[in-house]
Amino acid sequence: MNIEKIPKVITGEDIGVIVAKAGLRCIPFVGNLAADIVGTLAINQKFKDFETRINIEVVDIVDEHFDQKMQKLARTHLLRGNKMRGLNLHEDAYDAYNMAICLKPDYAVAYNNRGCSKLAVGQYKSAFTDFSEAIYLHTDFSAAYSNRGSARIGLGEYKDAITDCNQALELKPDFRNAYNNRGRAKGMLEQYTKAINDFNQALQLDSHYAEAYYNRGYAKMMLSQYSAAIVDYDIAIGLKSDSAIVYYNRGVAKAVIGNINEARRDLQTALKEANHSDCVHLKVIVEQGIHELQTK
Repeated sequence: MNIEKIPKVITGEDIGVIVAKAGLRCIPFVGNLAADIVGTLAINQKFKDFETRINIEVVDIVDEHFDQKMQKLARTHLLRGNKMRGLNLHEDAYDAYNMAICLKPDYAVAYNNRGCSKLAVGQYKSAFTDFSEAIYLHTDFSAAYSNRGSARIGLGEYKDAITDCNQALELKPDFRNAYNNRGRAKGMLEQYTKAINDFNQALQLDSHYAEAYYNRGYAKMMLSQYSAAIVDYDIAIGLKSDSAIVYYNRGVAKAVIGNINEARRDLQTALKEANHSDCVHLKVIVEQGIHELQTK
């Protein structure tokens, strides 16, 4: 079969368009950008020393109680933002994180989580700024480094993304998302074998990590290892059965090795899932693939 006539594989650039237009979560490399929302994080804070004079002591006690109240309110808004983001209500999540930051301007976790909401809708530059602020406020914030790596991938800064992921792994050697994100960046640099090694590391840490199976499958496709890619896609679908992009790319891999009927079924399933997601750009790509396979 002439590979040039096979439906196009959905790439990282396509995903960027899908995310920006539809506000969908995007799986790393060819799917969801693994952004680490943080609910609570132990961050070192500076506390005022009580003065010996009674009037200063009273003022400091009042300030401490006020600060504690503001911190409690800020955390309430943070958790609300996390809940909204979990429901893909990113605008509501963004508003909640804004309020948390207004109440506590040095709230590194809120900056990180607000960046995650921006990342989810393709606002990579603004997300980058938030993750950078989180790192400035808390230099050992491994999740913020990994997330900033995701933002850099969206901006096409793949080498810098690898640097950020390296830092995240130095701080947290068992960080599966950092391995996955670094693999994505290497893949975008066409370092597919190195990318697969990173996805392998992520899967050693979490054998149920659907995105890593999917990304490894994509990297194998780029190395023309189509049968091996299908195996990874099979596992990804078993773990997360509602991903149109997984079905689509598995269908492409099957078409390349000559399993046209199975490829058509995968693309039809992909179209069904794409309709559920209401993503016009993705539906167009899948429909084009279906049309191409009908002529074979």
